[in-house]
Order: sequence, then structure tokens, then C-alpha cells
Amino acid sequence: MKQHIFFGTRHLSLPTPLIVVAVLCFPATLASLALAAAPNQLFNESRPAMGTSFEVYLYAPNRERASQLFEAAFDEIERVEAALSNYRSSSELSRINASAADAPVVTDPEVFALLEQALAYSRESDGAFDVTVGKLMKAWGFFRGAGHYPSGEELDRAREQTGWQRVRLDKRTRSVLFLAPGIELDLGGIGRAMRSTVLPECCVKRA
Repeated sequence: MKQHIFFGTRHLSLPTPLIVVAVLCFPATLASLALAAAPNQLFNESRPAMGTSFEVYLYAPNRERASQLFEAAFDEIERVEAALSNYRSSSELSRINASAADAPVVTDPEVFALLEQALAYSRESDGAFDVTVGKLMKAWGFFRGAGHYPSGEELDRAREQTGWQRVRLDKRTRSVLFLAPGIELDLGGIGRAMRSTVLPECCVKRA
């Protein structure tokens, strides 16, 4: 699965259910200045990240400038992945998953704010979006794209270790606590949305 990210003064639409499309545009004033300075061209580059492939599209006056913006964009993707990836044992998310059932885990402000948002979505959707879906993702083989048809027993076990109501956040201490063993956060969907949010700021600063 590829995630497509667009920067610039225009965007493309890809109406396919298998592709998450994040449409990101520079502010109109910045875009106008860029267009006045030189005619922009469309450039794209793709790299793997967080179990998927990110393809960034951007408008720049030349390949040299595009390369600079690509590096800035993928550096930011790498920074966010280092914090949120459940594919990396060294990530902040993996640290929380490994320890939060034993004791509260203090995390950084950015990750804590994202967890607050994820739990709010879980609560507002009554669990249709559930940030604790990690064990179910693995039961169905979505983790690392292995693919697996789970037995009823496997599903029951995974459901016992799922439930956003079993996560407690303490804003005062900025800590995360799981109220049951085996809970596993999965920020795949909302984490990618976070990357789409921070990338425009990252690239505009360098434009």
C-alpha cells in the first residue's frame, strides 16, 4: 500500500480505496511568490516507511530545490516513524506497549497529545476506531503484511486484549497506563495523519 502526499499549488485525486491520499497545499501567498519567481514543475519521489510506501509529490522551480524539499519531507517522516512505529522495538510507541501494563509510562508531549486525540476518536466512535487494535491487527496478519485467517480462539484472545477503555492518560504527569495486560496500541492510521499534518510546516519553512 502506498501513501501519497501532495505539496504545491495544485493537487491530484486518486479515488481508490487502497490508497490514503493526503492533499496538502502551501499557503496561497507563498505559492503566489513561488510562481512569480519561477514556473513550478511537478516532482515526485517514493521511499518505504512504517510498513508502507510514501510517495511525495511537490511543485518546485527545479530539481535541485525539489531534492532539498524531498529530504526535508522524508527526514520528518523518519522522525515521526521513530516515535510511532510498532515495527521498531526502539520507538516510543513500542516502549509504551512493552511497559504501560506494569506501571505508568511518561511520554513526550507530542506523543501524549496524539494519544489523547486517538482516545477521543475511539470514544466518539464508540470503538469503531480503536487505538488498542494492535493484537487484532496481528491476529489477522496485517502486521508486516503476513496475512492470516485467525481461528475463533485466536480472535477471542485478541478481543480480550483490546479496548480503548483500558487505557488511562494522566495529563498532569503526561503518562500512559494500561488497565489490563496484553493491550497494544496501534497508531498506524492516525500516525500517518500526523505525518501529513507536520509535513507542510516542515517544507514551508524551507521553501
